[in-house]
Amino acid sequence: MLKEGAQVLKGNYTVLHPVSQNDRHEVWAAVDQLGIEYVLKTWAFDGKPDAVDRQLWEVEQRNLYRLASSPNAKDQMLVMREADLHWNETGGGGYFVLVLQSPGVNRLDQMLERRGQVPWLRRVDEIDVRVQLWRSIRVLAEGVNRIHELHMLHRRISAKSIFLSEAIGPSSMRLSAFEWTVRIGDPHRAIHLEESILFPPEFYETEARPFSIESDWFMFGALIAHILCGASFSPDDKPEDQYSNFFRCVTEQTFLTDVEKSLIERLLSPTPQTRLSSSHEVFDVLSRIMRELDNPPVGEDQYLGLVVQLGPQQPMTQAIIELDDRIAADEIERQRSFIQNDLSRPTILEHRPNEYIVKGRRLRYFISEYTRPGESPKQEWDLAFSYSPAEVRHSEGDESQNELRDIPISVFTKNAVFNNPETVLKNAVRWKRFFPTGSDGPVAGDNITQFHDFFRATNQIELLMRDAEIFSYEVVERKPPSENGETLVVRENERRQLTNTSYLQKQEMVGFLNRERASNRYGDHVLLSDDDEIRSTANVDLPEFWRIVDLDPSSGEITLRRGIAGPMLPAPDKGFLRCYGMFGSVRLIERRAKAIANLRSHTFLLQALLDPSFLYMHSELTRLPAKLDDSLDSAKQEAIKNIWSTRPIFAVQGPPGTGKTTLVANLLEQIFRDNPVSQVLVSAQAHAAVDVLRNKVSEEVFSDTSDDSRPLAVRIPRSRNDKPFGDSDYPHAVAKRLLESAKTRLAAIHGKLSPVQKDWSNFVDEAVAALMRQDTESEVEDFVELVRRSANITYCTTTSATLAQLAVSKQTFDWSIIEEAGKAHGFDLVLPLQNGHRWLLIGDHKQLPPYRYKDFQESLRHLDEMVSRLDELRQAGEDLVDRDFVRDWSSKSNGEKAKARDLWLSWLPVFERLFQLCKERTGRAHAPGLSSMLTQQHRMHPMISDLVSRAFYNGSIESMTVDSDGNPKESVLHSFELPSEIRGRPIVWLDTGAATDGFPGEDSTTGPYTSPSEVEAIVSLINTLKTSRREKQDLAVLSPYRLQVMKLDAKLKTDVYDSIPEWLTSIGEGDRFASTVDSFQGNQADVVVVSLVRNNEKDNKRSALGFVEDAERLNVMMSRAEKLLVLVGSWKFFERILEDVPADPGQPLGHMRLAFDFIAEQIEMGNAARIHISSLRELS
Repeated sequence: MLKEGAQVLKGNYTVLHPVSQNDRHEVWAAVDQLGIEYVLKTWAFDGKPDAVDRQLWEVEQRNLYRLASSPNAKDQMLVMREADLHWNETGGGGYFVLVLQSPGVNRLDQMLERRGQVPWLRRVDEIDVRVQLWRSIRVLAEGVNRIHELHMLHRRISAKSIFLSEAIGPSSMRLSAFEWTVRIGDPHRAIHLEESILFPPEFYETEARPFSIESDWFMFGALIAHILCGASFSPDDKPEDQYSNFFRCVTEQTFLTDVEKSLIERLLSPTPQTRLSSSHEVFDVLSRIMRELDNPPVGEDQYLGLVVQLGPQQPMTQAIIELDDRIAADEIERQRSFIQNDLSRPTILEHRPNEYIVKGRRLRYFISEYTRPGESPKQEWDLAFSYSPAEVRHSEGDESQNELRDIPISVFTKNAVFNNPETVLKNAVRWKRFFPTGSDGPVAGDNITQFHDFFRATNQIELLMRDAEIFSYEVVERKPPSENGETLVVRENERRQLTNTSYLQKQEMVGFLNRERASNRYGDHVLLSDDDEIRSTANVDLPEFWRIVDLDPSSGEITLRRGIAGPMLPAPDKGFLRCYGMFGSVRLIERRAKAIANLRSHTFLLQALLDPSFLYMHSELTRLPAKLDDSLDSAKQEAIKNIWSTRPIFAVQGPPGTGKTTLVANLLEQIFRDNPVSQVLVSAQAHAAVDVLRNKVSEEVFSDTSDDSRPLAVRIPRSRNDKPFGDSDYPHAVAKRLLESAKTRLAAIHGKLSPVQKDWSNFVDEAVAALMRQDTESEVEDFVELVRRSANITYCTTTSATLAQLAVSKQTFDWSIIEEAGKAHGFDLVLPLQNGHRWLLIGDHKQLPPYRYKDFQESLRHLDEMVSRLDELRQAGEDLVDRDFVRDWSSKSNGEKAKARDLWLSWLPVFERLFQLCKERTGRAHAPGLSSMLTQQHRMHPMISDLVSRAFYNGSIESMTVDSDGNPKESVLHSFELPSEIRGRPIVWLDTGAATDGFPGEDSTTGPYTSPSEVEAIVSLINTLKTSRREKQDLAVLSPYRLQVMKLDAKLKTDVYDSIPEWLTSIGEGDRFASTVDSFQGNQADVVVVSLVRNNEKDNKRSALGFVEDAERLNVMMSRAEKLLVLVGSWKFFERILEDVPADPGQPLGHMRLAFDFIAEQIEMGNAARIHISSLRELS
């Protein structure tokens, strides 16, 4: 047994006094080095823990950790702060130690024994005391519900399991977070019925103890009765007498209201079938109790006043007309009556903290506090105001809602209230009384609140970027309709807006549409309308869109055409143009906004990101469940060991070719070897990255595993338009495969089927048939949903709509593994992070940063202007604007703004920031660390690897593509013999000559930079290359500039693809034959040819190079080739620009100078080649 004053876990905690103990564990009060109180739970062991003890310890930690990382957990229960071993100083054994956070170390059962000495327990007959108690009971109920949502049972809810601070009172009550899990050292998982707990009657009807959600809620009811009624029983009585005596204490209590008694009695119902066990109902009754205690009854003439804004063009009027086209837009009274009737039995739900929605029978209404023109909200809610309808999906708000049974809503138009405010207010009751009484949510510190605002701010910046992609146009020419359809010629008009947004990269309509055409499937489809709202009211199908036929950069004119297929929206002579992709982008912003709002309650996650070391957990005892593959390199082995022993968050930097997907695949093997029923979310920004990883796992880790033993994996569909069986791992396809497997097994059964087997066989036959005919109304859809929710591995992108639905439905994952995290914005990571309990982020901040990084950076530096534009959109009725964010920012002082701006700018490269924070923790003593860097590459020729390593990673990358003699392996050697200069050389510079010497330079006359001479040189090179053996090799042609890619694409299609060289197995992807450098990150090819484009006579380095100077883009450019890297451009131009640049990665252009010097050295030594374009012309 520990002794008072003992120091545990390397002296980090000092034991104060015992709280309780039994023959299995001890509970102690303790303080850390800062004097903060904690609860310690310890289990003693002799010698070294055996395998059973270790496994049970892991189960204990895993369950507790899932709870600790859940939203609002620390406000509902004790949560795990640390878990580790403490070894006796004298040797020979030690303790398993759990450190648990708690507002206090008093136990409720001990305080109830001296009820008369505790003021608030002594005065439970007083309403104001009971209001406080019921609020705390509500929070405890949320904790019980959270346990159930995580598919766990408490099993011992009682006053013994409640910790609190006697000084703080009932608001500090927390459900102890360790009494429902397996006891350490108890391999039989035996459950002892403790004499001090009233268990439900069904427990005594059988030797088996049928623990269930119903039994947990029974014990919760007994806890309430114990607190409020002093209910008790004698353990010497028969079980039925214990129950009846306890129940009598409740029914005979005189000070409780009927609704209070009713809740306790329903929770204590003797049979599980009649017992109140729906969390939704429990919360609803708790809300009613607090309303009744807090407020007097409502009078017959009183009502809740709702003010609505109606009229032509108003969103509410448009929604009503969509439901009832008999009502005209100017019939205001009929519209008001429609709403009045719709709200005959309304429900109020909490949409987000302090944001509410009223649910009618046909419409949902966003409400805010009504204020007179010029007034600010007073948080009094005498009247509510609704400007627009809302959409409520799935179970949104289920836990925090209130059905209005006892008071009606009276609906008034805005004009009526403005003209007769006293009449309207006379019998109006304040809305605040009837708002759902949820928990107050976590009280986040300033840093966490400000950090949460970072995600809100950047999502709003994205909204402004989309707004900047709505262009004003005018029709220049309408051509007569023909068999080809309608044809228009349009050009850009200036779009009027009051606020300057010049800090955003200027978007010219022609240039923007050119980029969209090159990068998106429907990038050449645009919609013409008369409104410039971001969320356009025009919900139209693809045939309504116009297709771009021609773009003329010099005149700015765009030719559009669409087919004629029935009635269509006419194109206004002057209006607004938006691309097809705008609609998906807006849905994504809305989806992210909801996820970011939910993130507010995930204080554990926010704290883990903001300061990984604060919540760091590591156990010396944690061992890998399976031996690692010997072929796995040492860097990956070390990384996996560290990941496995560290919670809650880990960051891995994976430079090019170091095998990030191999790391994840091997980690998944460990996860499922440890716990076969684990659920893991694997996500990445791009679909391609998700599928590469999925294939790696399937082919390398589980290829030899039988179907019965293989983890169930599903791939979330790429878009909502995908066919259900478009991929073998889509949920419908997996469901069909499982059903067919069941059908085969049933058919193999010899003899007569049992009744259950017959029913299952019939269901399987019907379900397979329903799947094949895609019957979405059949029960098979429930089975598909079950497959989706029960999958061991779920693969999807970080912004998947299905992922958002899973978050709303409260499904969580044991692990959330995010690939390509270095390319993601913070808001892209919100969904996969909050769906997980343990987080692994893998990326490389030395490669390309998140999308439009510099625009986000400039926007954060110009936040006042950004917020002004958002407010302008808000006043125009744009409902995607975060109004609270706009108001909060406007109310900040200059000092507060500067502090927030600095924090948000530091987190803009979110993976880099997190990796650096984790890396700092790695350097501290007694820790394996929170980060790893993979340093052994397996993909590239060692010379290409050395180029990348020296220029971008300080020489830290080790090539594993060499044999025992140090020579390149055959797998990374190309076999080209012609041109002869290329033979045996992995790096080639194809020199196009310098513009300063009269050679053709870059061309910017038709828009962004191009180089026709480089296009010709690349085509000439490809057609000149000859190989010595019949070895097929793939090719990627890249350029930093999109217009150059388009020109390359067109030329390659006609001059190469129509007559493919013998050595070439493929070029590009699909119908694209060239790619931008940015789009090719994460991909590789045997041969990579890069068109550098820049070649001019400018002296200013930044102006001369453009974004070719970016080190991250340069890194991607030079690290895609496996066997041969060809750089096409002017050698002399780069030599001149880099002449006085120091070879220092910390200096501007230092990375480029290091790369250029390395290539020059290799050319001088004869290991690389520099070929002038003129020699290629001679060969061809």
